Amino acid sequence: MSYSLSEWGCILDGAQKQRDLLFRLVQDKLGRREPPGVSWELREKRTKTKWMGLLSAKKREFLEIRMKGVKGYSIDTSADPFGNTLAVHSSLCSDYKPELLPEKVSWEDQTVLEDWTSVVFRCIQEACTDVGQEVGTPAKLKAETKGILSIW
Repeated sequence: MSYSLSEWGCILDGAQKQRDLLFRLVQDKLGRREPPGVSWELREKRTKTKWMGLLSAKKREFLEIRMKGVKGYSIDTSADPFGNTLAVHSSLCSDYKPELLPEKVSWEDQTVLEDWTSVVFRCIQEACTDVGQEVGTPAKLKAETKGILSIW
């Protein structure tokens, strides 16, 4: 089981058919930046949703991004069509319950984690901007990553 520590998302108007392009752009941008020890793969996960008192489960495709040496953490990004939009959602996830996370992280570990999350989220945001331009509706994104880093 994975726990979400922090989240970021956006809606891309007119991009409902652009999930594959978005994932490819994120991977290309990560590849060009060459962050050390970072790997990614497309994975399918079964998610459970409770809506209006009904429990349903469906398979969703995620781009899971991990960093060697940072065990138990990933950044998972989904992109699902919703009407004529593409709903993009990224989460910094941990295999550990938030209340079990160490209260203090060493300066060295904190620096590595901040660098990793900053680079990955910048790649995701740039890919969202590119997809918006591709479909003719430029995305207006808050490009800061401070919120995702505040957990460290």
